[in-house]
Amino acid sequence: MKRRQFLFTVIVLTFGIAVINGQSKETNTNIVSAEENDVEESDFAIDKKGVLTEYYGTDENVIIPDGVTEIGDYVFSGKDFSSILLPDSVTIIGEGVFSGCNKLTTITIPDSVTIIGEDAFSGCSSLNEIILPDTITEIGDRTFADCSNLKEIIIPENIIKIGDYAFSGCSSLTEIMIPNKVTTIGWSAFNNCKKLLSVTISDTVEELGTMPFSGCSSLEKIIVDFNNKNYEIRENVLFKKEDFGLQLVAYPPKRKGKKYNIPEEVVSIESNAFKDCKKLEKIVLSDNITTIGYNAFSNCKKLIDITLPSSMTEIIYYEGAFYGGKNLKNLNITMKKGEKISFAVELGEGSKLYRPTITYKNEKRIARQGDILKKETITAKKKGKAKIVFKCGDSKTKTVVTLTIK
Repeated sequence: MKRRQFLFTVIVLTFGIAVINGQSKETNTNIVSAEENDVEESDFAIDKKGVLTEYYGTDENVIIPDGVTEIGDYVFSGKDFSSILLPDSVTIIGEGVFSGCNKLTTITIPDSVTIIGEDAFSGCSSLNEIILPDTITEIGDRTFADCSNLKEIIIPENIIKIGDYAFSGCSSLTEIMIPNKVTTIGWSAFNNCKKLLSVTISDTVEELGTMPFSGCSSLEKIIVDFNNKNYEIRENVLFKKEDFGLQLVAYPPKRKGKKYNIPEEVVSIESNAFKDCKKLEKIVLSDNITTIGYNAFSNCKKLIDITLPSSMTEIIYYEGAFYGGKNLKNLNITMKKGEKISFAVELGEGSKLYRPTITYKNEKRIARQGDILKKETITAKKKGKAKIVFKCGDSKTKTVVTLTIK
């Protein structure tokens, strides 16, 4: 009788049938054996397709069992372990798998892995080393965001796309080299990499998202391959080539010099382009510029003098295009009688802080609460000089534009 009971148990385990109260039920998840995988029996839940769906362990050093082909979304998110070993059977690392693992210090991704999901390592604040395989072709959105202790990253040579905020907040990174197959770099990909000193962009890059190096307050040098058809460097300043002219994308905050003359070919200035350029005292804008992006000159604390060209048609005001420029005394724009200039106001919904008051000719206009984007248009009236004053909500900072009407 005992022999028959033993044989029945073996058959049940082999075919994945659970016997409960005399009834059989097919299961989709197998509990890994401690003898076969050197882990606690209840540590891992793996489905029939080899997807690791749950982890229940508390080990300091985690070893994922052989045979796992995919690590499911957020399986290890927020867990307290310092190292983890992935088997060569793993091909997919899902979204947010290791996000918030604050004690994780190092990890090697095997060559079998072809996909790493968004947010996979975001918030791994102790991670100081990671080796990525050449088998992956994309670094997803926020994959390494806020890995504040990561000092070096070698981007694999087969990467084609780097997602939005992919390395945002990696405040210990000092150098970035974009390999030759990358075509797209997402929005704010390297935002707030405060120790970043240099960036090298390959000739294959076609699209660089908005504010790629915003908050990189230590950035000294940007290099662009001479053969790049979409971007170029002039005097260590990054420009995007457009059919109608150049767009100024980024001015390195640690670039030498107190004065900068913007080239005549420039027609627009990207958002945050001059952010944290604390050495600059004077900027001369070209006569062809029509648009200044939001926060374009924010936190330029020594900036004293800017003259806006008469070609200017729009200023994007978000906490002030010149927010933080406490020493700015001369912000001038010259217009002809009857000409108009539009100040595009971006608002945070429900917040007084983002409801600018615009004063012109003693007439106050307060942007409505709840608006996401509202344009205020100023029409140059009689000849002479007038002032346009911006005050943003509860902020004490004001931006004053002196308008000269000819």
